[in-house]
Order: sequence, then C-alpha cells, then structure tokens
Amino acid sequence: MTDCVLPLKLRPKSFSELVGQDEVIKQIQAQIGSGRIPRSWMFVGDSGAGKTTLSRIVSLALQKPDYKDFGNNLTAEDWAMWDVYDINEVNASNFNGKESMAGLVEKTRHSPLPPSRCRINLLNEAHRLTDAAQNLLLDAVETNGCTYWILVTNQPGEFIPEMHRRFSIFTLRPLNEAQILDYLSKINEQQKLGVKEIAELTKTLFASGITAPARCLQALEKVSTGAAISEALGYVTGGETEIKDLGRALLDGNGDTWKRICPILKKATTEDLVGMRYRILALLKLTILNGRGDKPRKASEMISMLTDGAPTEQAAVVPWFVSRLFLLANHSTSKV
Repeated sequence: MTDCVLPLKLRPKSFSELVGQDEVIKQIQAQIGSGRIPRSWMFVGDSGAGKTTLSRIVSLALQKPDYKDFGNNLTAEDWAMWDVYDINEVNASNFNGKESMAGLVEKTRHSPLPPSRCRINLLNEAHRLTDAAQNLLLDAVETNGCTYWILVTNQPGEFIPEMHRRFSIFTLRPLNEAQILDYLSKINEQQKLGVKEIAELTKTLFASGITAPARCLQALEKVSTGAAISEALGYVTGGETEIKDLGRALLDGNGDTWKRICPILKKATTEDLVGMRYRILALLKLTILNGRGDKPRKASEMISMLTDGAPTEQAAVVPWFVSRLFLLANHSTSKV
C-alpha cells in the first residue's frame, strides 16, 4: 500500500463527511439559513483538523444557485467545476505584503465571469499576512460585494484586532477519544484494512495528542501495512526530527542528502509539504542568527532558493518546493 493514500482518498467532499465538526457545521448552516451569509470567513484549528477541506466545501457551495442543505448538496459534477469557477486559492505567505495584496484586491473589483455566481479568495496560512496587508484586506471586505474572502489559519492571535471583528470566525475542535475510535473503526471496516488493534491505536493516538483526522488516518494506514503501533506513532509525529536532520544534512553538505529527503517526501501530504517549507526556512533563519563558520552564509543562500520566485498558486507551490530541494541536495556538497 502506498504511503498516505487514505487522507487524500477520503478527503471529505461535503459537510456530512466531516468528522467531529457538527457544531461548526450547525453554525454555518444557521447563518446561511437566516440569509446572513458572511462575506468574510475565518476557519481556525490545528494542523490536519480539516480547515482547508471545510473552506473548499464552503467555496464550492457558495457557487450553487440553491443554498438548501448548504454544504451537503455538492455532486461530483460540482467538484469537476472547481477550476472553472472563480475560486482563487493561494498561500498567504506569498501574498503577505501590501503590494501583493493590492494586486489580489485589484482583481476583485470586477464582476465574476459566468458560470461563477461570485468570486472567492481562499487564503491558506493567512496569519502570515503583514499588518499592512491585513488593513488593505479589511478595506476590500467592506467595499466589494461580489467577493467572498475565506482565511485559513492555526494562529488567529497573529491577526490585528480589527480582523477578529470583521470576519465570521469558525473554530474546528479536536476529536475526542470516542470520536477517534468510531472514525477509525468505520474506515477500517469500509476499506477492509483488517486492523485488529483499533482500540489500542486510538488510545495511543489520543494520549499522544494526535486528534486530527488526517493524522489518525496516516497512523491507521501504517498499522494496516503491518507496522507496530509505536512505529506508526513515530511515522506521524517524527516530522520535526526529520526536518532538523534534513536541515543539518543540507548545511553539512552530506553526499546522501537526497536519499535522506526522499523518504520524508514520500510519506508527506500536500499540506505537510507546504508546512515543511516554512519549518525549514525557520531552521535556516536560526542558523543565520546562531550558526558558526560558513553555515550562516549557506543558510542565507538556501533561504533565497526557497523563497525567490515562489509561485503564488497553491497547486504550484509543492512541485516547486520539491524541485528546489532537489537542487539544494545536489549542490550541498559544493556551492549552494
């Protein structure tokens, strides 16, 4: 079985498929049902909780002519229209400055093109917006009635106070132990995985603070391949150690750098890889501040390679990042 198939294969396509978020769904549907449809949304929650998935469901549901049973009335044909509708999903770190945000705002001054009913700007990692970009965004929210703004973040405290007042905030909650057990049991049966240690796996995950559905599925999938629960736990939680090892390998110029990177990339989801880029950048910045010898210079050059020319479209960020890692790995034995 290929690593990390389940989180992608089972990504929810409607509200009814989301796990443990009944309260948030009721809040959204209540607002929609009352006719008080927010123009500015903010989804808050831990990594892997389903923020981006929920925001995509909302984005597509807003394009429907009928809001009855909002979030649950999406068909395969609707999802096939994702790239046709005027839905602009970007990583906010690439639009975090005032000039970049101004360009994004300018595009929203025109009416959406058919068949779109509205224009939607979906910003992942939205907490990375600068204060200047946030203020510009606030002006756009007030003046353009054709555009919905949807922000996704796990750090709501990074926003200026006015953002909290202008946006409708929906917080996704971590799963409790019973929800994890029920979820993994259902998936184990539906996918015919044959895992017998579901109860033990659930207790281990919950005790380790792993409550996000995607992470739980990663662990379940690993156990289904014959791995021990302890190995599956390390598989889910070992990212930070691997990133540190990766950073050290790049800076040290080890000849086996790419071989060490490949296993990390193979088991990473798209969201993992987006987050990985920022954790590596943070590690490199610390090296500039605290490193000795030639490492600060190398770290500075690596940061340039991992930031200069970064694509703004979310779908293009991951392949670009992987290609840059490949270049860094193959040049780490000489000049970066």
